[in-house]
Amino acid sequence: MPRRTDTTIVAVKLRIREGLRKKLLREAEKAERSLNQELERRLERSFELEERLEQTIRMSEVLSFENARLEGQLQSMKREAAVAKRHKFDRENSQLIIKKLDEVRKLLGG
Repeated sequence: MPRRTDTTIVAVKLRIREGLRKKLLREAEKAERSLNQELERRLERSFELEERLEQTIRMSEVLSFENARLEGQLQSMKREAAVAKRHKFDRENSQLIIKKLDEVRKLLGG
């Protein structure tokens, strides 16, 4: 018996419900394909779609991880901004207090 390759055409017996066979036949006729061509196309496509779904899930996991990392960075930056704002407020308050003290000293003749 000759060795089969991935491109060797082989016969496969298939048992399916009549309703599914009719649906496949209708779709095959719409696309001007044979029932066999329609079955082969749909089977091939199911593998392609499964691979795309797996790739999408993997990408979603990567994006989810990256989103969490960026969210952490954003929170850190917000904390740093709040600290910087407090320091600026403290510095401005200190400068205002010094200015007021200088005014009081002048009033007291000092």
